Amino acid sequence: MFDQQVLELAEKSTDQAEAFFSSSSTTPAVFQANKLKSLETKDSRSLTLRVIKDGRIGVTSTSRSDDPAAVVRDALASAQFGAEAQFEFPPLGERTEVDVFDSETPAFPVERMVEAGRELISRLLDYNPDLLIDVSLDKSQSETRISRDGVTDSYRRTGFGMSVSANLIRGTDMLDVFSFDVSCAPEIDAGSLFTEIRDKLELAKETGAVTSGKLPVVFTPIALMLTVGPALGAGFNGKMVEQGASPLAAKLGEKVFDERLSIHDDATLDRRPRSSPFDDEGVPTRRVPLVDNGVVSNFLYDLQTAGKMGTSSTGNGYRGAGNPSPSSTAAVFGAGDGSIEEIIAGIEEGLLVEYILGGGQSNVLRGDFGGNVHLGFKIENGQLAGRVKDTLIAGNAYEVLGNVRQIGGERRWVGGSLYCPPVALEGVTVSTKAS
Repeated sequence: MFDQQVLELAEKSTDQAEAFFSSSSTTPAVFQANKLKSLETKDSRSLTLRVIKDGRIGVTSTSRSDDPAAVVRDALASAQFGAEAQFEFPPLGERTEVDVFDSETPAFPVERMVEAGRELISRLLDYNPDLLIDVSLDKSQSETRISRDGVTDSYRRTGFGMSVSANLIRGTDMLDVFSFDVSCAPEIDAGSLFTEIRDKLELAKETGAVTSGKLPVVFTPIALMLTVGPALGAGFNGKMVEQGASPLAAKLGEKVFDERLSIHDDATLDRRPRSSPFDDEGVPTRRVPLVDNGVVSNFLYDLQTAGKMGTSSTGNGYRGAGNPSPSSTAAVFGAGDGSIEEIIAGIEEGLLVEYILGGGQSNVLRGDFGGNVHLGFKIENGQLAGRVKDTLIAGNAYEVLGNVRQIGGERRWVGGSLYCPPVALEGVTVSTKAS
């Protein structure tokens, strides 16, 4: 294998070397404006060589497999100007047992994917023939392989996803609603996606207006991901902590959040598309508590940032184009009490937010969030009272999560990256032209 050839050459001229190989095959069925648009399998593969030479890290990546010596030369050249290594490669072989490969996914017929897309579009058009509908289904399989010190470890993972977006234009008003689901297996419930889209369209038929000011705001799981999600992702990132850029850097062991709030990162959940037995550095994955009843418990580290901080990797080192960096896998929020209907019932005037535009464009490192409410509904006397328009929200994640109004009891997945209930927050600033 090409990665083994590269590694053997690299080990002769470096202090330590590691070959990381990844390959994937994805088949999407894409519908745009009610019609099948594309259906094409896409394959990719890459090799990343990471070395430590004279105490410095060198890294290079390639999609070719014809010149192992050139790969080694590029990695050595990179090491001359690379960062000082704060770690040694740990032994491979230890791993967490997690089920992320489904044998039915690669063999799932493309014809059935197309049929499922057409059926969903047909149901939505029966509900409202004026809709413009985009649907995407995709199946994928991938292999990850790491080699060093004469040992190789690998795993295979599958993925299956379905998303739907419905657009409705009424005069100058444009309404978009969407939903999606992912798994490791072709077990997506298209009926649930249809019901969710239909129900949102029904709620949006009437309009309402909220008062500008600080109001209780109920965030659905996807709204929570789009608003406070980027701030929390940066705050618990070990690289941000090591650089002193995270507001939580000096808060380890302190109560920063509401005592009812608990969050952990977990790459060990079966059948979830972001789970894996080990991270991209060969470190076994594990459940990492981040917030325990309001107390900051851990940060997410890869090998390099952990070495700089004098601690151990949490198994969260994942690769982009080159060196790994800390990254969340699946953020899991603890459940509270009550359904979303019960949360709404306790609010005299407020806002339910589904989607937001521009949620990550504020000062994320400081914890700020804000943006235009793309889909939201007025809450009046414990009831939803119409879709709001021309409405902005803003706040600070650390402030609003420090005094939570209510955490719901019904959790749901947002893609493969977040599992949480709806959350009602106080102190969110709401601005509207209607006021």
